[in-house]
Amino acid sequence: MEQDQLQTYEQGEGFKPGHTVDVIPSLDRINSRLNSADQEALAQVRRNNQTRVDNARNAGQDLIALSKMSKTLTDALVERQKGINEDEEAEGFIEGLSQHRAGLLDTSELDAGMAVARQQDEVAQETAAQVMGNSDENYEAAATIGKATTFREAGRRKGAAMAAVGQYETFMDQQLAGQNFTNSADYATARALATKQFVKAAGLGGVKPQFLAEKVYPAIMKADDAAMTKWSKAFAQEDSAMRVDEMSAALGADLDVAAFLSGVRTTVDGSGNPRGYKGAWSEFDRTMTEMRTAGMLSDGDIEQMKNQPIPGDPKGRTYGQLHEAKFLNIERKVSAQRVTDWKASQAQDNMVFEQEEQAVIDAFLDPNDTDGFTEAQLDEAEEALLKRFGKPSSRIQQLRANSTDAQGRKLQEQQIESLIKMNLLTPERLAKFDPKLQARYGQTANRIGKLRSENGNFKAANTAIEERIKGLVKMDKMSIGDPVVGMMISKMQREYQEEVTKLAIGGDPNAGQTALKIIDDKIQASVAQFNGNPKLITKFYKSQTLDKISSPTAYEAEKLNNVNRVLLEGGKDALSNIGIHTKEELENIVKNYGKPGWSAGAALNYAAELQGIDPITALNKQLELFDMDVLPPTPAMEVVNDLSPKQRQLLERYKTPERSSRGFATDGYRKEIVPKGYGDLIQQASDKHGIPASIIAGLIETESAWNPTAVSNAGARGLAQFMPATAAEWGVRPNDPQSAINGAGAYLKYLVDYFKGDMRKAIFAYNGGMGNIEKYGGPIPGSRENQEYYGKVMKGAYKYGYGKQSLQDPGLMRPSIAAQIPS
Repeated sequence: MEQDQLQTYEQGEGFKPGHTVDVIPSLDRINSRLNSADQEALAQVRRNNQTRVDNARNAGQDLIALSKMSKTLTDALVERQKGINEDEEAEGFIEGLSQHRAGLLDTSELDAGMAVARQQDEVAQETAAQVMGNSDENYEAAATIGKATTFREAGRRKGAAMAAVGQYETFMDQQLAGQNFTNSADYATARALATKQFVKAAGLGGVKPQFLAEKVYPAIMKADDAAMTKWSKAFAQEDSAMRVDEMSAALGADLDVAAFLSGVRTTVDGSGNPRGYKGAWSEFDRTMTEMRTAGMLSDGDIEQMKNQPIPGDPKGRTYGQLHEAKFLNIERKVSAQRVTDWKASQAQDNMVFEQEEQAVIDAFLDPNDTDGFTEAQLDEAEEALLKRFGKPSSRIQQLRANSTDAQGRKLQEQQIESLIKMNLLTPERLAKFDPKLQARYGQTANRIGKLRSENGNFKAANTAIEERIKGLVKMDKMSIGDPVVGMMISKMQREYQEEVTKLAIGGDPNAGQTALKIIDDKIQASVAQFNGNPKLITKFYKSQTLDKISSPTAYEAEKLNNVNRVLLEGGKDALSNIGIHTKEELENIVKNYGKPGWSAGAALNYAAELQGIDPITALNKQLELFDMDVLPPTPAMEVVNDLSPKQRQLLERYKTPERSSRGFATDGYRKEIVPKGYGDLIQQASDKHGIPASIIAGLIETESAWNPTAVSNAGARGLAQFMPATAAEWGVRPNDPQSAINGAGAYLKYLVDYFKGDMRKAIFAYNGGMGNIEKYGGPIPGSRENQEYYGKVMKGAYKYGYGKQSLQDPGLMRPSIAAQIPS
């Protein structure tokens, strides 16, 4: 291979590793031709402009032909060079790099050649500009002249070489990745071998070193120097870290302070800086602190280290004598670290405890759990946490107020307080209540029991109160027979009982006598203003009794007086044993059951209120007394014989009507409690149109209260309150119960389909029109009737057996629970 050999690249081609060409002879011929073309072009310029342009164009055509010939020659040279040994070329590259690094590479000949090539290039560019002129029609000829010069070709080769060198660092990193070197010589050798591989891969072998000296060699040298520095620093840090670890392990075994310090001082730190003795002591501090904290060194080990003599110390001192402060500082750090570790451990334990505690609380407060939770379950959960973490849960303690036991005790406590007010809480009665309440109210029950025994159950006091009240009106025969007199007697006797209890609990030894005097004084003071006028006194009795209950008729007033008598004589089972109404009166009450505005009457409502039951239950007790058929009970108070175990559990756990009804209302549609025998018609409409029967029942109850002849102010008619136009459209006879119920089911089904299965919007639309509901996306703003309509229908549906479904409806839930349900 000739000394003037350079690598080149074919016109239009990119960088091709391993593709070397000897193009110097062809470039020399191109330059010679260019010089000739330049002289010819300049001569033509001196003659005339037109001739100059023509000849320049001809010269351009000659250059194009020459370029084609050069390409043919280049292809032949490429084939010849394929046999050259790439290793020899790479060695030449490496040798040139070494000469350049040593400053021995002579580039003067190449520099002179490039200077001449630049001058020739300037002439060629001027010629190309003239050929180009003012039109792009001569661009191809002009471009060929401009590109086909030695200077341009050399520039392209330099650019391609630099592009290859740009990948040098990436290539080297890939070649050396995963290799471990124990010294710089091994690393340098491996890097040199990798550089040789790069030269072959990049096709830089065989290129004249002088050509590479300007840019390529400096770039590679810079990368090599940086890599070596980086490796040396990393090696020093890694090797030092390994040596320090080894010496730390040795220190823990032989406790030799001098060996550790002398060994560590010759290492470097994490920044690559030599440690020296100062750094060695810092590392000793760190190592000792870690080993002491981990329990790897005992107090005796520390004392042994402190007693070791310092090598070369002129005074013969030990490490403990000269460096006592350092050892004390280590102990302080150990103590601080142990505290920190303990706190971190406690924090971790607390976090786990709180997570477990929260999981338990979430389980107890699960809104889908209708059974609630007992105190025994809370005790079990709290004991499990205490056993695992060694501390009680105050948050679980707070849940006790919401347990079913606590709720039951709360209700029982209300009952006990009522008995106390009536002076009826005896030890015998208290024994039926929760043991915790027995302990709380035991002393009160004993006092009341003793008080009742000592005062003969207050019969004498009750008689005295009755005689006092009757005596004030006995002057007038009409007044003495007025039922409000009996009601006033009952009222004051109750107040007497409350007063006795209050005095007895307060410690009055003569509570019965004191209370009787207080009541007697109260009666006397109340009627003193009437100057003994029996009629005015009776009127005052009425204001204290009837006017505070209702506004009864004279007939009802008589019955109210009878209620007081019955309850006073019969006690808890009075309504089942003594009649308030006659059989005929009861038949009249039952005959109107189910009609709009129906009521059991003031007397039964009053009796129900006093006994804590609902009016229908009170009425049924009276019906049973006369062997009459009882009315279907309200869902909130129904008691059936076929209760499931779940329902019995609910009934025992939740004594209130509302809570127990939640268990009873899960049996499905109850047609037997639908008024006027419409239950079967509703079931038929449900089966036909696919709408739950309970919802149809709730809708009709909301619309008309089961009145088939009902007419609204807007003109809606019948059970389902169809407007005339809508009834005609759907073929409904509004006042025919069967047609109206079937029409309601059909129309509601149409609305459900229209709103794509959204029952809520369909029910709102039944009342407010589907156009309005579609417009607002829900109930009509500002319309209280429409906004409350859905809730009324669903509550009605719940009453008729839509239990499980309606209990999931936010409209029927407590706000605190409904707020937890996603929209």
